[in-house]
Amino acid sequence: MMLRLRASTAMRGLRKSTIAATGLPTSRQLHMKISPAVKEALRVGTPLVALESTIISHGMPFPQNYTMATEVEALIREYGAFPATIAILDGEICVGLSTEQLHTLASFGSQATKCSTRDIAAVVARRGTGATTVSSTMFLSRTPVAVVCAGVKSILDIPRTLEFLETYVRVLVPYSSNVALTLSQAVPVVGYQTRAFPAFFTTSSGGAQAHIQLNTPQEVASLIKTSQDLNLPNGFLVAVPNPAPVDAELIHSAIHDGLQECRDEHIAGNAITPFLLKRVN
Repeated sequence: MMLRLRASTAMRGLRKSTIAATGLPTSRQLHMKISPAVKEALRVGTPLVALESTIISHGMPFPQNYTMATEVEALIREYGAFPATIAILDGEICVGLSTEQLHTLASFGSQATKCSTRDIAAVVARRGTGATTVSSTMFLSRTPVAVVCAGVKSILDIPRTLEFLETYVRVLVPYSSNVALTLSQAVPVVGYQTRAFPAFFTTSSGGAQAHIQLNTPQEVASLIKTSQDLNLPNGFLVAVPNPAPVDAELIHSAIHDGLQECRDEHIAGNAITPFLLKRVN
């Protein structure tokens, strides 16, 4: 899963006064360590692709996870962008991992903490090691992004997930006012070469539909650029069907058995997804 960091002038040149006015934290405040290569990419305007790292630590066994991570980064470079895998190493939020850091995270595996946004502070505070989910990677990018994925895992409630993306609003209450501001931040869902919303392992999710269908990378890029030109606050979810799908009945059966094992073994919370992925794989 990937998301694109917009390498804008605003990101590259935010003054401290602007940060103070907007309340956005600096990299020092976030305990963030941006690699020299990522800094250079930002300086020259190279498109950045931020990569979550939970798929490395919890999604695959070692060394398959390390091979996958290096192959994905190489593919991004091949297409003219620059990869920025994000993880927490020894309490520092690292943006852009070196080959050695990728290997360390891959070999550490599930011993790393799976970090959603709620977990970041705790892992940083104890100087721990953590792998970021898409949600925490988006938070750390601090900008509207396009999330590219193979759809939502079929272990989740897909219709409700899409409904939330369509209807999400954010309510802000300024310190100096008792009047709440309601901002619509609905997330458009794009189906890449399909209107059927995929379900990670399979190419469809039993009737759920993407909002729009786009058929080329150029069309997707045009949509993202137009949204940025209009200063719209939302990002996008671009759902790309699995090119090697698995039979839906086989997946549903494996998930059913895996959920029963979760109940039997009292597995709960953020441990469920890694367990089910391992079980289904």
